[in-house]
Amino acid sequence: INNEKTRKHFYYKDEFELVEKVNAYKAELEELQKVYFERVADEWYESHCEEVEGGTQICYKPAYNRAIEAFEGKEIKDITPLDVKRILDRMAKQKYSAQTVRVQRIVLNLIFKYAVLNEYLDVNPVSSVSVPRNLPKAKRELPDDEEIEIVMQSADASFGMFAYLILFTGCRRGEALALQWKDVNFKKQTISISKSINYS
Repeated sequence: INNEKTRKHFYYKDEFELVEKVNAYKAELEELQKVYFERVADEWYESHCEEVEGGTQICYKPAYNRAIEAFEGKEIKDITPLDVKRILDRMAKQKYSAQTVRVQRIVLNLIFKYAVLNEYLDVNPVSSVSVPRNLPKAKRELPDDEEIEIVMQSADASFGMFAYLILFTGCRRGEALALQWKDVNFKKQTISISKSINYS
C-alpha cells in the first residue's frame, strides 16, 4: 500500500470464504489507490490560492467549479485531451466569451500541471488542446452622456465622489479603494496607481 509492503490476515472457514475475502480486500485496495480529479483539483486550489491575489482567486473560482462539475467521479488518469476539448467546445456552443473560455483552459492546465508535478499523471492532457476560434468577445459599453451627467450631478451624494473618481480616472474599483493621499500629486495633477485592494 503506497509502495510499502503490509501484512493482512484472513480468517475463514473454507476455501470459498477465503477467496471471497481476498477478492473483497483487493477491490478495497484498488479503490484506495484511485486518484479522482476532484481530489487533485482541491489540493491544487488550496496550494494555488496561497500564491495568487484575491482578484485572481475570484476570477478562477467559476472555472474551477465548472471543472469539478465536468470531471467529478472520474479518475484523473482516465481524462484525455478529447475530454478537455469537449468542455471548451461545449462552452463555445453555449456562447461563453473568449476570455471566459481562455480562463477555463488556464485553470484546467494549472490543475493538470499540478497533477504531473505530484506524480498523479505522466502527461498533461491540456497541453495539446487549444481554445476554440471565433469566440464572441464581450464589449464594454461606454456610459452615454445622460449617465455621465448623473454621475457628475451626484458627486456630493453618499459615495458619489467614488463613482466620479472612477469615471474620470479610469481606475478599477480595487485600485480606487487602495488610493492614499500620498498617491495624489496636486502640483502635477496626477494620481499614482500602484496597488489594489480586494474584499472577498
